[in-house]
Amino acid sequence: MVVRWSGKLLFFPIAYAAVSVIGITAYLHSKLDVDVTFGAPHLFARKTQNECKTNYPSAASTNETSSSLELSTANKYHILCTTYHTRWKWGSYQIRCRDLKGWADRCAPNVELHLHPLTKGGRMTERVGLGGIVDGEDSCQVYNASVGIKWVFDDPHPRFGKQFVDVVDDYDCKKRHVPSNIELITQNAYHATDVFPYRKYHVVEHWYNSYPDDMMSEEPVFELPTVSEADVTSNAPLKLATVWTNDHWPCPNMTEPRMDVDYQCIDENYLIGDWHWKYLNPTNNSELEEQFMTILNNTEHLGHGRLYYELFWTFDVLVIPVKRQNVPKLKYGNVQRAVSQMRSGVPVLLEVYEEVVEDFMEKYNYTCAFVDREHWDENNDPNKEKYWSFDQAVKAMISPALRRQCQEEGLRIAKDFSPSQIARKQLRALGYNGDFAC
Repeated sequence: MVVRWSGKLLFFPIAYAAVSVIGITAYLHSKLDVDVTFGAPHLFARKTQNECKTNYPSAASTNETSSSLELSTANKYHILCTTYHTRWKWGSYQIRCRDLKGWADRCAPNVELHLHPLTKGGRMTERVGLGGIVDGEDSCQVYNASVGIKWVFDDPHPRFGKQFVDVVDDYDCKKRHVPSNIELITQNAYHATDVFPYRKYHVVEHWYNSYPDDMMSEEPVFELPTVSEADVTSNAPLKLATVWTNDHWPCPNMTEPRMDVDYQCIDENYLIGDWHWKYLNPTNNSELEEQFMTILNNTEHLGHGRLYYELFWTFDVLVIPVKRQNVPKLKYGNVQRAVSQMRSGVPVLLEVYEEVVEDFMEKYNYTCAFVDREHWDENNDPNKEKYWSFDQAVKAMISPALRRQCQEEGLRIAKDFSPSQIARKQLRALGYNGDFAC
């Protein structure tokens, strides 16, 4: 590159700068084992192989069985679960990594999950937090497998083993973004085959989201809400609610208002600690609020999930509409909202729309469901008449017998989405072939 200024050539300063950059790059490579290729972030080891005294597995061996790797990791199956540090507190990372580690520590003693965030440049950062379960990353650690949550590994060092990307609900991620040697984890087969055709993938659904003490038990650890015959003759209306975060689409409307039904649409942010008092403590009772704050602050056993359940238990029926404004989520999303609320023991009224929920209904034959006929795209689709309309469904839910039936069905379905079921599937997808202790 040559730049003219006042008739003179500015060649030497530019050439000197270029030589300096090359020299710095060479120094970093030789002294720090840092990959400073410009234009693309890389995941790298901060110490050389000689400094670590470790024989890193070859690229070929990471694509084969885990037996050779297990020998190099003291018979433990080591998994790195990571994402960008700015996404460290996202719900998808919390469930797919932090909560998975909590389960694996109890039930998969031969698995060691390492939780470490990444900076934008791909360097591991020192991190202490999240209840003390995260320590500084050992740059000599050899992993059997590494998974990025909504994050794609870019030319990683061999010590990271076999690489995966857990797409979760990142619908902007396309096939061209994921190198061919990286395997995919999606929440359903539709997402994998449509967006990532001819690529190896594993389906790992989201487990239900309750609270720590309950999530480690196959059976609910709380007393189930009662559905009694007395509700029929009571003067109190049947209480229905939708609890979601969705400021783009309204809750379903009853075309014929009913005096015996009270339907509440709760559209708030995910942080229930910011707004729970409006529904659980509208009179601002100080003693009651202290109880709720104790639940919130007890993150090891209760936390936000338990407070959500306290809210769910104030209603007779929970209505789960689809979020129509997010087209990819409609097609490739999951039923986590439904199974999480089913786990609470409150009967759930579920809207049916698109393949994922239709397959869910076909598999489980769940009784309490409806369609929004006004917004059903296919006029000739037989499902349009197969299910109740919203008005018909609300009328049917007045029956205590029907609500008890759907409570029982929902609790059975939720077991298939329990942490123990999904965590096993997730660890198998990441290559672990060992035993489980629970």
